[in-house]
Amino acid sequence: MLNNSEELSHQITEMIRSIPVGGEGRICFPGHAGPVHISITTSKGWTFKYTLIPGMDMEFVKGEDEFVEISIDIDDATGLKPGG
Repeated sequence: MLNNSEELSHQITEMIRSIPVGGEGRICFPGHAGPVHISITTSKGWTFKYTLIPGMDMEFVKGEDEFVEISIDIDDATGLKPGG
């Protein structure tokens, strides 16, 4: 069974695969209060890492290279904690 991050990675992978070469894509996480870390590795071995702050989207244009792997880690929003 997939956890939330694995399921989200799978859904985004399928969304990116459906975009035609040269097409624009956008990944966003509306309503999430913590940072989202995204890592994309291409078939040529390049790895791109992004940290999206709340409310920030990742926009891209799909190139010819197929990516190999997407990994997404969502930080929990814990807010301020009292005392030291």
